[in-house]
Amino acid sequence: MFVCLCNQVTTHDIEQVMAEGNLSFEEVQQELGVADCCGQCEDFARNLVNENATKVKSDLFYEAAYSAASTVLYILLLFQTPNAVNDLTHF
Repeated sequence: MFVCLCNQVTTHDIEQVMAEGNLSFEEVQQELGVADCCGQCEDFARNLVNENATKVKSDLFYEAAYSAASTVLYILLLFQTPNAVNDLTHF
């Protein structure tokens, strides 16, 4: 759906830029030019960014947590003792 007709910015464009780490309205505006012309879309664009920021931050957190857990598991398996694999299965 189009958010900014002046600059042809869609909801997908905003979501994509936010997934790349631009989580504030100002960052999204700088990347896409949303709401920098007539301003009619600014309220809607700001609300969309605010709603998506929580989801994106949550997704980034879970990606980081999964990566950290994978690294720890790899290190444990890399330096395993003969019983290390058995020890991991008892959790």
